[in-house]
Amino acid sequence: MKITLTDTEAIVENRNLFTDLTAYDLVFASSVNGKPERRAVLRADCAPGKTVHIAFPFALPEAGFACMTVTAVQRAVLPGIPAGYEAAFGQVWHNYAAARLTLPRRNWWQWTATSE
Repeated sequence: MKITLTDTEAIVENRNLFTDLTAYDLVFASSVNGKPERRAVLRADCAPGKTVHIAFPFALPEAGFACMTVTAVQRAVLPGIPAGYEAAFGQVWHNYAAARLTLPRRNWWQWTATSE
């Protein structure tokens, strides 16, 4: 399984040869400035070898350093796979360039040099 995120949707590719994705929950979680904001759980109906596009259940805020994370989590216990096992994940960041520009520049020389 492969999860790729765009600004508005998750693209889930089922790379299994014979199994669909009904055994997994897709957990959508957003955070702003490192603090969890919203969370939703969806299910994807995707046949083996196919790809499905799933719109985000909620939009990311425009303000702050926002992140959307989508994980595929095993729902039931299977032989050798515990419930809650994370099979795949994808992540997209918003406003990361603006957040980097607001941080002060690091002076690496002061961190590595010793003063006597």
